[in-house]
Amino acid sequence: MAAGPEGGVNRLTLWLRLARAPYVVLAVAPILVGTAYALYDAFELRLVPLVLALVGGATLFLGAMTIVAILEITLGREPLTESGSPSRAQGPEILGAGLVSLPEAAGVGAVTLAVALGCGALLVRPVGSFAIGLGFAGLMIAIFYGVPGVGLRDLGHGFPQLAAFAGLGLVPVLGGYAAQSGAFTVGAAIASLPLGFYGAAIAHVHDVHRFSRDPEGASTSIVAILGEDQARLGMWLLPIFAYLAIAVNVTLGEYPRTAWCAFATAPVLAFVLARLDASDEAACARLTRMTAILCAMTGLIIAVAIAAAGARAT
Repeated sequence: MAAGPEGGVNRLTLWLRLARAPYVVLAVAPILVGTAYALYDAFELRLVPLVLALVGGATLFLGAMTIVAILEITLGREPLTESGSPSRAQGPEILGAGLVSLPEAAGVGAVTLAVALGCGALLVRPVGSFAIGLGFAGLMIAIFYGVPGVGLRDLGHGFPQLAAFAGLGLVPVLGGYAAQSGAFTVGAAIASLPLGFYGAAIAHVHDVHRFSRDPEGASTSIVAILGEDQARLGMWLLPIFAYLAIAVNVTLGEYPRTAWCAFATAPVLAFVLARLDASDEAACARLTRMTAILCAMTGLIIAVAIAAAGARAT
């Protein structure tokens, strides 16, 4: 019997949860920051490349997260549970609960990556061949971050934080900038620093979460190497570096003064960190989600502040 409209909506919801769609804003926000920075550099808005960059970045993220979920299940890695019920399951939890089959998940991953590849191909003419290279770099970072046993997440020693720094900051910001300008600049790289440090903070909190759940399985993580007290300090330092990077950008003129408003998210994170019990697995999971939300919000505030300022005087 064919699925009715409601059944179709339910399948779509499951696919989106499988691909961790709520976190797709982490890929979109830095692209918007790069786009706004190009406008700040007096480039005219190119709407078609912007749409292609946003759709390509979003589908690349969804496809990569789907592939990671498949690999975690097929390679025998128990999902890092972040929800208490199947109705809130995401990523590999969807596959582990049998809500979506492996062939169906493979189809979702193939379709989303095909759309991302198509967007990259269409960007080659207005942007250049490095559009494909940036997309490929983002895909490799996303996939090899989470491959069980051999990925950057399990390699530990700070590599997950470095990968998140590049994958959630440098690469997508440069991609958004290049989609408008057709080039890279040192200024665009500097403008990516706040989101890079925030991305590293997400990865670090996730490391703490994994360690609280399975100390032996996370023996190579920076938490095990530095010790839990130093790791907790890192949970404060990386976001502090993100906000310091905003201050540096404003001071250097890479951001307009209105970008100071991005500091509005700092008290929220400080409040959550101050109340954190790092030995509580559920609390660490909530902090991971909150850090991701605040990273995206900070990026969006920065993008709006830069875009609203118009082109800077040269």
